[in-house]
Amino acid sequence: MYTHKKLQTSPYVIITTDGINKDKKFFSTLTGEYYDIEDTNLQILEYCRYPREIEELQQKFGEDTIEELIINKLLSDPSTVWQETNIVYMEMETCTYCNWKCEYCPITFDPKPHRVMGMDVYNEIIDKAARHPSLKHIAFNFFNEPTLDIFFEDRVRKLAQTHLKLILFTNGSMLDEGKIQLLKDTGVLDTVRFNVPSVNEAEFKRLTGSSLFRRTMANIENSIAAGFNVEILVNGTTEEVAKNMKEIEDKYRAFENVRILHYITMDRAGLLKNRYAMNYHHKDELCGCMQIIKELRVGYNGDFFICTMDYYQKDVFGNIKDGEIEDIMQSQKAQLIRKRVFGAETAPEDYICRRCWAIMLARLDSRHSKGIKPVFKEKGIGVKL
Repeated sequence: MYTHKKLQTSPYVIITTDGINKDKKFFSTLTGEYYDIEDTNLQILEYCRYPREIEELQQKFGEDTIEELIINKLLSDPSTVWQETNIVYMEMETCTYCNWKCEYCPITFDPKPHRVMGMDVYNEIIDKAARHPSLKHIAFNFFNEPTLDIFFEDRVRKLAQTHLKLILFTNGSMLDEGKIQLLKDTGVLDTVRFNVPSVNEAEFKRLTGSSLFRRTMANIENSIAAGFNVEILVNGTTEEVAKNMKEIEDKYRAFENVRILHYITMDRAGLLKNRYAMNYHHKDELCGCMQIIKELRVGYNGDFFICTMDYYQKDVFGNIKDGEIEDIMQSQKAQLIRKRVFGAETAPEDYICRRCWAIMLARLDSRHSKGIKPVFKEKGIGVKL
């Protein structure tokens, strides 16, 4: 028996291709799953752009059909939809500094004062994260090098007392044999992700500003030998990645426990003014981003802020002292962020998401979804069938 009386198409669902067969499907940001598009289901989501009485929908389309759409998070209660999240991953700013000066990182151009997350703050975050119903993975990074942290060993051992797994983003230069053995002994590591823009020493130094090439390569090799799941992340401009990728693939493709990934290196929502600058500004209503539904970022002081691009942590919506993580995610500030990012509220003209290239990608990804996009502002009468 439902306590809500109305249903509406979820703002977190789009029509996109599944990336495998390139077939158009429904995709739910909340569940992370693709669902087949059937004529009836498409008709229902189009009809439910405006809130509809649940009894009417059950009579018109059948109780089982409506039940399935609710379970799959394609239909939501419009009175509680902005409370919905499915947080699975959290990044923690365990320290604020790095020993590299990568050209695609704002810390190179505007380094922050050296700060370390206190163990009291860290322990409270981890205890609450372990109680959260959907959180699975923790990372010790936010524009920093986590292996420089004086509490690295203590943090790993604390995390190992929970069911949570560590995704370690690192440049690798300080991931020595002792830390590798610690990660192996505790069993806490899910994946170690190395920032490797090039395996050519001169190019490596140009891109990272680091002279620790040989030490870094040795530490990566030791991590591979330890049997870790290793990911090599290749950053750079399109041209730089194209130039450097072959040597990287030749070096690591033979290892079964290594994946090589490359991403479009973004300008951190307009922060980078060098060759990585994208000069993007989104003028219309924002069209959604998975990060704020599935992921969390928390600063060294326990503040929760909007996303990875918020280098200066300006858009804060809570602190770990405010309560359980789920309570923080249900705060009015957190819900306002979701409303703005998914277009239910107009974001300020200078809002960080308007400068983020990920929003442009989301706009492209949702271009087939106009017919099911929910209407949260009165612009006329609803659709009739």
